[in-house]
Amino acid sequence: AYVHNTMSSPPAVWCADTDGSNARRIESFNDRQMAGIRLGRVEDVTIKGWNGDAVQMWVIYPPDFDPKKKWPLVHNIHGGPHASWGDNFHFRWNNHLFAAQGYVVACVNYHGSLGWGNAFLESNVKRFGTPEHADVEAGTDHLIKRGFIDAKRLAATGGSYGGFMVAFMNGRNGAKKGGDRYKAYVCH
Repeated sequence: AYVHNTMSSPPAVWCADTDGSNARRIESFNDRQMAGIRLGRVEDVTIKGWNGDAVQMWVIYPPDFDPKKKWPLVHNIHGGPHASWGDNFHFRWNNHLFAAQGYVVACVNYHGSLGWGNAFLESNVKRFGTPEHADVEAGTDHLIKRGFIDAKRLAATGGSYGGFMVAFMNGRNGAKKGGDRYKAYVCH
């Protein structure tokens, strides 16, 4: 028996045979709470980040997403920095809640994130902010190039180290020629 969840489904108790086969859910505790809640699609994307390295990014779409429309983007920047966004249900920073408000949500597992080896994990040490910022900007650029993001409606939010990153971005992007790229920063 084990607990299983995804970004789109809260934790549930599952069981499997001892060899891992025949996996099945054995309870329905949250089914009634989740009934009628429309969730958007979740996409796992790889982008080219700082120093040309491959960087993983989650994209969470609004329930009524239409790629022919222009959507605002909000980055949800994880703390740590040595943590990561995974395909798991988060009760405090629920990305579907942001998406349900009409945002495309990007969650970049920037340099320093856990899960891609020690070199990647330690790549931001003694230069905190710089690689991570490049990765978040690469995520923004990637999504704008796909054609459905309104480049005039960008926001970033983050808690703990993500809050540091939001402040870092505000300082870096506001100093660039042309002013702030993002219209809002939420530092938690």
